[in-house]
Amino acid sequence: MRSETEEMFFRLSIVGARSNVLSLILLLTLLSIIDSDVMGGTGDRKSVVSSMESIVLVPVGPVDAGTLGYLESELPIQFQVRVRVGPPLSMPRDAFDSKRRQFNSSRLLEQLFDSRRDVNERWLGLTEADLFVPTLNFVFGEADSGHRTAVISLARLREEFYHRKSDPALLHQRALKEAVHELGHSYGLNHCSDFRCVMFFSNSLADTDRKSANFCEEHRKELESALKK
Repeated sequence: MRSETEEMFFRLSIVGARSNVLSLILLLTLLSIIDSDVMGGTGDRKSVVSSMESIVLVPVGPVDAGTLGYLESELPIQFQVRVRVGPPLSMPRDAFDSKRRQFNSSRLLEQLFDSRRDVNERWLGLTEADLFVPTLNFVFGEADSGHRTAVISLARLREEFYHRKSDPALLHQRALKEAVHELGHSYGLNHCSDFRCVMFFSNSLADTDRKSANFCEEHRKELESALKK
């Protein structure tokens, strides 16, 4: 038989043990929550690498909301960073070449860089204007890795440009490929010889339609390395 004092200490020890168990459970729960947050909630540590990085989609002139929304939802899959639509910019007047009836893409890159304030943001301009660089008849887009900017044109990605029936789904697929391609350049990736890789150079719309929106294994590794810098 326990004395009254012994019984009291016995009960206190049980309460103390239960308290320790509850404390341990609480601690483990908190650690699991913290670990889940660090892992990005999916167990994929790639998202942690560029937690400060973000991509901003910037309309240059009027751009349809459907294409912007599609890119905003799809680009995080490829780059493992936050993507949002930023405020629109006006087309710089001095970008227009009256002889060519096109806009100089390099001038748009300059405008994007001049307008960006956050160094952790990578800006991708989108425009309906037909773009060019002096050495080519046209470009689907251009990028500047040093200034972390890129731009793509939707003009030649539209079926209507070739006097064919509008196909929004096809436009979205093409826009995604060109957006990933130019953003890839902004991370320092070069062209790929594999026609299936998104970094393959599109000399024509057929090249864009033929390639995928994904990186080949080599360029995927290069991108992952760039995201860690």
